[in-house]
Amino acid sequence: MKFSRLVLIFAFLFVASSLSAQGISGEFKLTGVHVQYYDVARDSGDAAEDEGSTHTLNLSWPTADDPQFEFPVEHFESGDTIAAPETPELLWVPEGLAYVGIDLTLIFSEDGSFEIPTSTYPTTRTEDCSTFAAIPTIQDQGTYEWDGNEDRGQFGIGESNIFDLFDADAEAVNHGWITVFPDFEGRMGSLAIEWEAIDGTDSNIGIDDEGNLNRQMGISTLPADDDFVAYLRDNVNPDLNVGTFPTAGENYAGDGEELSANWMYLFDPVGPDGDLFTDDEPLQFTGYYFTYNFLVAVKTLKDAFAGYMAQNPTDIPGGVAFAVEAVLNIFGAPSTVVTAVSEQAYDQVETLINLGLTLEEAVQGGMIWSIGASMVAAAGSWTFPDDSDHDVDLANLLEGGRLVFEMGNQCVPDLQTRIVTTILANVLTVEKEEDLLPTKFALRQNYPNPFNPSTTIAFDLPQGSDVTVTVLNLLGETVRTLHSGYMERGRYTVVFDGRDRLGTPLPTGMYLYRFTAQDYTATKKMLLMK
Repeated sequence: MKFSRLVLIFAFLFVASSLSAQGISGEFKLTGVHVQYYDVARDSGDAAEDEGSTHTLNLSWPTADDPQFEFPVEHFESGDTIAAPETPELLWVPEGLAYVGIDLTLIFSEDGSFEIPTSTYPTTRTEDCSTFAAIPTIQDQGTYEWDGNEDRGQFGIGESNIFDLFDADAEAVNHGWITVFPDFEGRMGSLAIEWEAIDGTDSNIGIDDEGNLNRQMGISTLPADDDFVAYLRDNVNPDLNVGTFPTAGENYAGDGEELSANWMYLFDPVGPDGDLFTDDEPLQFTGYYFTYNFLVAVKTLKDAFAGYMAQNPTDIPGGVAFAVEAVLNIFGAPSTVVTAVSEQAYDQVETLINLGLTLEEAVQGGMIWSIGASMVAAAGSWTFPDDSDHDVDLANLLEGGRLVFEMGNQCVPDLQTRIVTTILANVLTVEKEEDLLPTKFALRQNYPNPFNPSTTIAFDLPQGSDVTVTVLNLLGETVRTLHSGYMERGRYTVVFDGRDRLGTPLPTGMYLYRFTAQDYTATKKMLLMK
């Protein structure tokens, strides 16, 4: 069976030492890679892996394994982006690959076949609705095609037991290219292999044995913040209580760094309008936390409304009044206040429906309005109990408290697209370089190319000389001088870190590098890609 549940970080990497219009032969090592992923939600299908998947992420209380209450925090329609991660910059350079344990070789034959001897490569696996990084050991044999063009020539993979299949056709959905960079002897010194592929039967990735899409994005944590409430208390609202768990959601201006959490509070100081403390916040009566008292209010409302509507299916105003009365009575509001507020609650519900809310959302909004209206009408003799100063104790629920929700492992049906650039070094060229002393001046192609954040520039000196190596922009303006001074005969390298003379990182783009020694001058192009 294919590694159909893997989120591949590279589809394959190629090796070569000689080139013809018919094929490539030789051995190459992976020296750098960049992958941009696009994970989007898809409809569930017939794959066994799709059973139990979800398009709505929920927080659960008291646990995900035994939830008594679930709160939806994010919903994905088919086609919505789940995530768009990319590989880290350290994988652009051989040292970074070695650091994480990636060692991939591919051997090509001119007859259109290739072999991957025992190698390692990075990927992610999804198990029990948790997606995690892995570097498995692999072997493979397959076929390729190439149009013979060395400058972004069309390139494809026709057979493979592990990797993406894609066509040597720019019009195809899954397609690839190859660019050849010659070495100092004019041979194939390095390759840039690029491709785009999407899950499906054409790429033979992200499918089960029957050809059904089966990739899942396992999501086991949620963005959260551990000092947002403290920031608000110290700078905006001194009455806020600060708990020991992080709060769910993205960062707001002025707070600390975002983190990912499994256990967290629901805390909402902004409400629908997105502004802090403007009295539209549903949780304003419980210190802006989702507490046990608020949970009781919501559950009482839903049960009462559903029960009334089952007996009186057309009397929505009566159902709203009945449900609001049930909530206010549970929490001890004065009876005269309860009667007056419940009779007005449907007006608020109708307003919310006209604004586009569902009936369920509007009824809950009506309850929130009713609590506030009742507190005003009671003129200080009654308030909704604020139990936000402590966490709930499961052994003593009557004392209330902040609910600590769990983000359990959840699988979202995923359709993934991969946009890949790989840099490969000719093993034979590297070995030959180590054995030869230069007999002529030469500037060689930078390596890797494209690069980010750094690249190596190599040049040959057949005799001692004054040497200048500079980086220029496309206008011919000097961006950086990498070396200026005398050097003995030999083969040398200098590293360019993608910064100008002031140390400022340069933007993505094409740059020139120029080598001057005695009467010899050579200039080549390089691509900085972030």
